[in-house]
Amino acid sequence: MVYARLRVELPKTLWVTRLSEAQPEATMTALSAVAVDDDVVTLLDVEDCNPEAVRTTGSDDPEVDAFEVVVEADDRIVVSYRIRARLYRAAERAGVPPPYPVEIRDGCARLELTTSRAALTTLVHELETAGGTVDVRALSMDDNGPSVLTERQRAVLEAAYERGYYDSPRRCSTAELAASFDVVPSTVSEILRRAERRALGRLLEEP
Repeated sequence: MVYARLRVELPKTLWVTRLSEAQPEATMTALSAVAVDDDVVTLLDVEDCNPEAVRTTGSDDPEVDAFEVVVEADDRIVVSYRIRARLYRAAERAGVPPPYPVEIRDGCARLELTTSRAALTTLVHELETAGGTVDVRALSMDDNGPSVLTERQRAVLEAAYERGYYDSPRRCSTAELAASFDVVPSTVSEILRRAERRALGRLLEEP
């Protein structure tokens, strides 16, 4: 079994993606979801938001059916809505039920789960086939087992990711990362190479 922390960039076709990008200060949490025929009904909690904007965009969005407000306050709203179950079915096909609650920010969902290596590989493939983009942020044998990455590898890899080293175009150089960790650029390049190889190797490894 492996423990994984994933960042999933959601398809732009999803209402929740557009909503989270339109209200970047809001905290969105998918509390639960239930499959209904080819659709999925999701219970979504949105905090630090404009409830009227959430209600209006949800009611008017062509991708959303059966939109209903469950709870509404000054800066918080809980809604139930029904959409096509693309990502939900992708997780279902991989044999990995979505680990609710799921936090959503800036068009991305953050997932934490423990499953087999084979199921994790299948989940990543199915999510990307359904239109998502998956980044593996952390990976270890399990909650009690040894980490795939050393603490230093994880720190450098996470800094590189957060600062845009993997963006296109690249927003951060190895020299800038090296300055942050008080090492030379060639050391950062070597740490990243080893970390990437170890993470990918474990992800693709057979059970």
